[in-house]
Amino acid sequence: MPPCRKHLALLLVVTALLLPMSLLAKPQKGPNDGCRKSGCHEKLVTPKEKFVHGPIGVGSCRPCHRPLIEGLAGPWHKKGQMEIPVAKAKLCLPCHSEIERARKLRFKHKPVNRANCGYCHDPHASTERYLLRNGKPGESQKYCFMCHRDQKNFRRKVKHQPAVKGRCSRCHVAHGSSIQGLLRKSQSQLCAECHKKLDWRKRKVVHGPVAAGSCGGCHNPHSADHAKLLKLPKEKLCLGCHKKKRMTKIHTVIAGGNKKSCYACHEPHASNKPYLIKDRR
Repeated sequence: MPPCRKHLALLLVVTALLLPMSLLAKPQKGPNDGCRKSGCHEKLVTPKEKFVHGPIGVGSCRPCHRPLIEGLAGPWHKKGQMEIPVAKAKLCLPCHSEIERARKLRFKHKPVNRANCGYCHDPHASTERYLLRNGKPGESQKYCFMCHRDQKNFRRKVKHQPAVKGRCSRCHVAHGSSIQGLLRKSQSQLCAECHKKLDWRKRKVVHGPVAAGSCGGCHNPHSADHAKLLKLPKEKLCLGCHKKKRMTKIHTVIAGGNKKSCYACHEPHASNKPYLIKDRR
């Protein structure tokens, strides 16, 4: 065989051997870049969903999903051939370390304690901030009522404005707290943020429940049947602690059946005078 033909034959053999390797080396669409363009998961994020989970935003499905068969190319996997690499309870925690810290606090939201993040959050995208599943922006009440369905505490005659506007997060945190009721701060600190005129720290004599930070001892934080969100009518509320039998011995107004409110003479929160006597102006 002439030399030129030998060289041509050798070139054809080498090309034939290398061609399959070049095809294998060609970048293939995998779960990282092909899931939303594969004709299967293109609706994973809709145009209305402005808030997208970080990994989805950069086209990386692999942090949360993986193929059951190694080397499986994303768009061509069959139903059931993809899996979540770790238990769902542990999937979010490596990135969202703040949730792990919340789980160590004394009071934990039940879904967080069970690591059931998907109950409130969509893992891919949402129309709402923080990937919340439904409701309107700023109306966290929509999400809360998915579990807290007993709404009678929110429908009494006098309503607390944050509760009316569905701003549960104004007072509560969603994951965990060191304070009962998942409050952001102590009751007294929390209430003082809005009710600044009631700042008892500037007064000499402070009502016991106020000093103890127990605003909820007299007030219902969501709604009530009485003015000022009081749990009971004024006089009944006071006599719940200041027993009537004792008060009638030392207070002739009560003994005589006078219907004047205790508040006619006493401040309910704090005063500069003994016995919370009102500062006359």
